[in-house]
Amino acid sequence: MKNILKNHKYILIFCFVFLMACTTGTQNKSRDYNAKGEMYLKTEKYAKAEKYLNKAIESNPYNLDAYKNRGTLYYTQGNYEKALNDFDYVLNYEKHNTNVLAAKGAVLASMGKYNEAYNILIESLKLNPSNISALNSMAGLLFITGDFEKAKQIYTLSLEYNTTPEAYLMRAKCYEQLGQKAEAEHDYALAKLLKIGVGNTAPKINNKEENK
Repeated sequence: MKNILKNHKYILIFCFVFLMACTTGTQNKSRDYNAKGEMYLKTEKYAKAEKYLNKAIESNPYNLDAYKNRGTLYYTQGNYEKALNDFDYVLNYEKHNTNVLAAKGAVLASMGKYNEAYNILIESLKLNPSNISALNSMAGLLFITGDFEKAKQIYTLSLEYNTTPEAYLMRAKCYEQLGQKAEAEHDYALAKLLKIGVGNTAPKINNKEENK
């Protein structure tokens, strides 16, 4: 009887080690796929990015980084419903993730759900008042709704924390709307110098002069 129990114990240990090895291998594969997807996202090769991010999630449905990247991809492509689903999935596990809350706020604002967007962004800023993504998204929301002075102030605060080309570009638009031409031209020049990059989570704004 003791030998049977002893053998059973070894079998259980073997099975556990085997399962852990399989799980680790799957997680590593998922991380590799996510890294490739993120690389293609940053280089704007969106079809390849989606392919590898899907593979990352298929390999490990709990790879939250892959969901974050895929949500950003969908947002960049204007597929707001899918982006919202991915960000909500992450928030089920990381409800206090200020970056994801900011991204969700930007998506909601881009969908025209301004009140929901405002509440989500306020939540993100309460958790981290210096969160650049949340500040830019809140300023973008205020711009969309016509509060150019307040939007300008928040973009200025954002730039005190981090000089991003997106914030300079949008502050320039605020100055333009406020009739402050010289300030607008100055910020447009700075935005061009820094070059508009990937990863902007400010709400999308339809403006033909965006690349002025």
